[in-house]
Amino acid sequence: DTKGRALYFSRSPIPYPRTRQGIWYKHIGPYAWRRSFLLDFSKWEQTPLEKRESLEMLRVLERGHSIRCIMTERDTIEIDTPNDLTRIGKYLSEP
Repeated sequence: DTKGRALYFSRSPIPYPRTRQGIWYKHIGPYAWRRSFLLDFSKWEQTPLEKRESLEMLRVLERGHSIRCIMTERDTIEIDTPNDLTRIGKYLSEP
């Protein structure tokens, strides 16, 4: 939204690209949560949109919470596998 909060997350481009014009952003993590929020989150059932998209952040939005987004110019490294974790460890240890 205009205040930097996420409206939705999807594995598909949103909004639907009727033309090739426009500005597109790539979503990356990480997220920062308070411990108490994580304890609550772990007790919540999956929500319909979360199940549909297989994105747990939709559970947060569907329960009425907001997620603030910031923009960065930095390159990022995705960490999805044990191999990625090894790679980021090497990257962070470089001078």
